[in-house]
Amino acid sequence: MKKLFIPIALAVVSMPALLAQSAIDGTWKIDPSKVDFSKKPDVQVLQGGMYECKTCVPAYKIKADGTDQAVTGHPYYDTIAITVVNDHEIQDVRKKGGKVVSTATITVSSDGNTQTVKFSDSSTTNGGPPVTGKGTAIRTAKGPAGSHAVSGS
Repeated sequence: MKKLFIPIALAVVSMPALLAQSAIDGTWKIDPSKVDFSKKPDVQVLQGGMYECKTCVPAYKIKADGTDQAVTGHPYYDTIAITVVNDHEIQDVRKKGGKVVSTATITVSSDGNTQTVKFSDSSTTNGGPPVTGKGTAIRTAKGPAGSHAVSGS
């Protein structure tokens, strides 16, 4: 009986350590002052019913009609649907294997100089809750004449 008691006692005492969270569990926030963002601006054009991301890797050009458009070379999504909401806003929905993995609403300010992106992305969460957020960008160059407000750099 004594021989059985010691292993059981050790197992009971060590249970909390086995169930404890790891050092990386928890909520994390990015410190923008510590991030080295690319110095190259993003370049996108929405014109004539087509949306083109010239700086995406790999770059792509798809119909902007709200339907799923196949893209290749992207590990986390295989279709993108761009919907024009109005002359200053679009929606971007990405899917992998028919399942939505990210959504974004891209809105350009009335003066055309600031772009705000609100997003939800579950492409790499392994079934966990999606990563959500909001970011802004400042226009460095206008898009072609007659293009949608999201066009430019």
